[in-house]
Amino acid sequence: MRNHAGKAEINGKKINYYIYNEELISDDKPFLVFLHEGLGSIRQWKDFPASLSEKTGLAVLLYDRYGYGDSDILTEKRNTEYIETEAS
Repeated sequence: MRNHAGKAEINGKKINYYIYNEELISDDKPFLVFLHEGLGSIRQWKDFPASLSEKTGLAVLLYDRYGYGDSDILTEKRNTEYIETEAS
């Protein structure tokens, strides 16, 4: 099992992420993406992503949304469509 933590720069913001079972990522296989709830972070998932990865044989990507967890701190006001914008 090869896990990987890091920060990716997206739209000028550093986004914290964690990958379980990175060696399972391939072009012909899906992987699972975990999006935490409105005020959460990666830490709230605890051991569930690792367990699900082991049971399904799929890699898992978790990330802290901008302004949450260990991602960059929010510096601007959000509009009412911010969740739709982040999800797209």
